[in-house]
Amino acid sequence: MVTATQDTYGQQLAIVIADAGYCSEANITALNTRGIDGYIAVGRETGKVVSINPETRPATARMWDKLRTKEGRAVYRERKWLSEAPNGWIKSVLGFRQFIVRGLKKVAGEWDLVCLSPSLRRLFAMQVANVT
Repeated sequence: MVTATQDTYGQQLAIVIADAGYCSEANITALNTRGIDGYIAVGRETGKVVSINPETRPATARMWDKLRTKEGRAVYRERKWLSEAPNGWIKSVLGFRQFIVRGLKKVAGEWDLVCLSPSLRRLFAMQVANVT
């Protein structure tokens, strides 16, 4: 994912914030090797005591310690408003919860339309604001 993002935008990533689904020794080590400041959730439940063996999972243990700092919590908290708002809008306002079509090419087209709708809505609202 990091490589695809860098290829798309032509820039080195400075920071990566990810949920627990991306937490693995390999992913954390890869970020460190590339010089990317990573914040990856170690577990799914907040406030729960996590037991990580630093001898068998040293990168994960360092990530856990990093996320427990004041700065680590503040940075990871940004993930919610960066990614959750558009997804919430698509699910709640549009009511989009499943694809209508089948096949990867058709689903990609349907998803493009779904993602285009917030932008069109915003453009329309800006146009209306400029007219009045």
